[in-house]
Amino acid sequence: MKRPDIDSVTLRMENIWKMAEERIMTDIIRRIKKTGKITSTADYQINRLIEMGRSTEEIERILKETLDLTYPGIFELYDNVSNWQYVRNKDVYEQVNGHYIPPEENEWLKQVSFAIQEQTRDELSNLARSYGFSVLYGNKKVFTPFSMYYQQYVDSAIMDVLSGSFDYSTVIRRTVTQMTNSGLRVVDYATGKSNRVDVAVRRSIMTGISQITGKINEKNAEILGTEYFEVDWHAGARPEHRVWQGKVYSYKELETVCGLHTVTGLCGANCRHLYFPFVPGASKRMYSDEWLEEQNRKEAQTKSWNGKEYDAYGQTQKQRKMETAMRAQREKVRLLEKSGVDPDEIMLAKAKYQAQLNEYARFCRKMNLPQQRERIYYDMHGRVAPNIKYVKLSDATDKWAKEALKELLQSEKTLSGRMLETMEIYSSDGKFIMSKRGKADSVKLSLSDYFKLKNAVVTHNHPSGSSFSFTDLKFLKNMPISELRVSTPEGVYFIRKPKMWSKEINSSDKMKDVYEQIKKDLRPKYKELYNKGKISKRERHIMFEDEVNRTFAERFGIEYGFELYE
Repeated sequence: MKRPDIDSVTLRMENIWKMAEERIMTDIIRRIKKTGKITSTADYQINRLIEMGRSTEEIERILKETLDLTYPGIFELYDNVSNWQYVRNKDVYEQVNGHYIPPEENEWLKQVSFAIQEQTRDELSNLARSYGFSVLYGNKKVFTPFSMYYQQYVDSAIMDVLSGSFDYSTVIRRTVTQMTNSGLRVVDYATGKSNRVDVAVRRSIMTGISQITGKINEKNAEILGTEYFEVDWHAGARPEHRVWQGKVYSYKELETVCGLHTVTGLCGANCRHLYFPFVPGASKRMYSDEWLEEQNRKEAQTKSWNGKEYDAYGQTQKQRKMETAMRAQREKVRLLEKSGVDPDEIMLAKAKYQAQLNEYARFCRKMNLPQQRERIYYDMHGRVAPNIKYVKLSDATDKWAKEALKELLQSEKTLSGRMLETMEIYSSDGKFIMSKRGKADSVKLSLSDYFKLKNAVVTHNHPSGSSFSFTDLKFLKNMPISELRVSTPEGVYFIRKPKMWSKEINSSDKMKDVYEQIKKDLRPKYKELYNKGKISKRERHIMFEDEVNRTFAERFGIEYGFELYE
């Protein structure tokens, strides 16, 4: 390939950085307009701009003009931030000057620019080296018109992460939203495979960052005069990567052993490994062979889920698959809402999403994996789960102070993760009274416990993730409590005791007759949905229990609802 004119490369590289700086400045201004002050994040971004070469004088001028501030106004903005504890560099706001770092003297800027040129073979575009929206024409990959559009968005995202001014999650959410708002849903590859936009974008950004970081480290190795590199280690690596991660290799071995420059190898698609310069005789290995052997043994151990065995890698892949399915379901809900279909159809789609969330939480808990819900919410659709309504009442938890209610919800979120039922009792003003552990589906109270229940708010967990049982409703009626709550992985169902029970349900036997009749009336509906394959067995259970309780509560004027964890 003929190398392009060096002046042309320099101008194009300068333009790439300029566009990145403009996006950072735009975000700084957005934050200041929203809050009326320089926030901690805006302060960090301003410092990154200065490290990228902008002068403090130039930043002040842009803020003053864009925010339409007078000099006293900009001084007040600066005085406020320079007095805050979190400010990173007070000189930025106290010594405004025209000094800036020329690109040829900015070592960090030069290092990243060099890596981008190497990564793109001097083309300075398609930083992720993605072949989305391309077709095979003979033996040659030819990009379609969509490729330019896709690559520009991904390139911008990669530059924003490289600049250090935006985090991965923010950049991925923004990029996915930009694409989906334009009607884009699927990315097609020259191989014939297709991926949803959210999957393709995340893979492209992560892979592009990894590969550019590799180029930077190769340049550092050249400066250090070494041809050796240490590959880092991370949990949940795919089995083929597990055998070579954490060890030291020559550059040639990075290619022959670790598969560098291949799609499935080191720094390939979805690979999170990095490699760092290693100087024999001076550098010390981060991981010993004994430690790596022990970790590989642990990673190969499996856990069972729904009749299948998953090792550490399999667990993370299952987790990713569940997250992708939930993003697809969230999009389906929004499309159904826009199309104006039957509300029952929308509620069914929302309930299915809720069940997926519950299943995801149970899986992560069983596999001891941290939930990564930011991956689910890349689409920026907001809350999609059903039954999200906040009822303002005059009794029970509505009287609590915000701090007490927040503490209750945090406790309930913890309760939802337990495999055995646990009950907690709070006074009417929000003070914790006691906790009681039980069995898989019940908690027993003693006679002495009874006297602690007067006007109390009682919360407990249902490991199944469902709403109240008839036993719960009977407890609400017969005990002197004001409110009963049950925690699930996504939120809390609540039901509040009425001032007077209807004559139709003023005894346990009458209540049971009515409750069973409601179940009998609703059962055919959920049986049909299940038989048609529209809902799973678990979804049927959770949705059925919720509608039975909701119908019961609405019929007799009882307050019933669902609260999301904040």
